[in-house]
Amino acid sequence: MKKINPVLLLGLSVGAFAIIKGCSSKDTDPQKKQKLQIVAHEEKLLDYYSENKPGKWSDLDDKHSPEVKISKNSQEITVNVSSSFTSKTDHYVEVILLTDYSLKELQKKDFSKVDQKQAKAVFKLPVSSKGEYYVLLKCNLHDTWYKKILIN
Repeated sequence: MKKINPVLLLGLSVGAFAIIKGCSSKDTDPQKKQKLQIVAHEEKLLDYYSENKPGKWSDLDDKHSPEVKISKNSQEITVNVSSSFTSKTDHYVEVILLTDYSLKELQKKDFSKVDQKQAKAVFKLPVSSKGEYYVLLKCNLHDTWYKKILIN
């Protein structure tokens, strides 16, 4: 059987690819596995926008990127999320989500176009929570925006 040099291609967007030479999904080398995980994680974020990556919405980044404040007491961690734009019946926030690093939904708050002036959400986490999380804000007109947060 012919030995093939393992090359992993992950489609990152139409016509764009990340190539990690010498890596395969069955690799046991921890450094190579970490590279694969980082690329796979970054691939998931490509469908979303952020203050640093506003894409086609570059003139809207200051209004759509989630604003996040984190507070901690002896019993829990509170993640307060808001946005700076005032919703209207034709332009509003549909949902705000808190996810873990792998973008697994932990908590969410849905909104309708009639129940908001300024979308806000409060999420509670156990005081033992640590690591990287994401807050996602979905606008009905301008896609999904994210902010990475670090909880120590």
